[in-house]
Amino acid sequence: MDSVLLDTFAACLCEIVGEQVVEWRADVVVFGTHCRRGVGRVLLGSDAEQIVRAATVPVLLIRGKEPGFMQVKET
Repeated sequence: MDSVLLDTFAACLCEIVGEQVVEWRADVVVFGTHCRRGVGRVLLGSDAEQIVRAATVPVLLIRGKEPGFMQVKET
């Protein structure tokens, strides 16, 4: 599986993802999300939502851990 890491502030993330979809001829975009809700989402916006709205291919969102999530370690 291929991936790309870009470090830029020159453009909006949804524009960069859209350009990469065309360049790679991607069939799907897989994107992580922070699961922000309410005021945090309003103030910070949602890159995931913008990507889903602008995408020309299906987008699979992978949800991050919920705040307060406890991970159980197996022994």
